[in-house]
Amino acid sequence: MAKIDYLVPVRYYLRLAEMLARDHVDIADLLIQPGTPPAALEAADATIRFSRVERLVQQLDLRSPRTDLGFEMGRLLTPSTHSIVGFGMLSCPTVLGALQFITRHFRLVMPTFRMRPRRGAGAGAGARSLGG
Repeated sequence: MAKIDYLVPVRYYLRLAEMLARDHVDIADLLIQPGTPPAALEAADATIRFSRVERLVQQLDLRSPRTDLGFEMGRLLTPSTHSIVGFGMLSCPTVLGALQFITRHFRLVMPTFRMRPRRGAGAGAGARSLGG
């Protein structure tokens, strides 16, 4: 069965590019898709193919000596990073309401993952890949 090459929001990877630029690591060439002008990446709804993200991760291993990129990215991302879904989450009156909201609309944040909350002792919200 052929894998689906999902389109995912590029906004997260633009944040990564900004962070790496401070370390003099350029990944812009990995984000730009052939035939697409670089300015197109700045659009609010700009996307990138998941196969390019996979290549980006492979190249990061070669271009950057850092091993903390995932943690650093997590620190940089705020609810407003997630576009309209983040603002909706911020408008919820409770944390539970925010989790329910983000669960309902998670496909808008990252189409390749699904979020399913579980209640109970030792359980929390999680996300899993749709692609494998």
